[in-house]
Amino acid sequence: MFKSLFDVFLIYFIMAKKKRGRPPKDDSEKVKPAFMLNLTDAEHELVKRAVGDGKVSTWARKIIIEAAKRKVKR
Repeated sequence: MFKSLFDVFLIYFIMAKKKRGRPPKDDSEKVKPAFMLNLTDAEHELVKRAVGDGKVSTWARKIIIEAAKRKVKR
């Protein structure tokens, strides 16, 4: 039936219909780096303590977006 192991892999990849992983995001959903923030060691430690177990970038993004929305509403 199969002449070699290569034939088995070839058939497997040809028959595979779904790609692995999550589907790609729309361009409108992609986030891109916007800026860097310079902090002293003490400021960075304070931010890390405020964040707790989460990611600093996720926390900072949430805080910045909330502040921007409040400012624009005025």
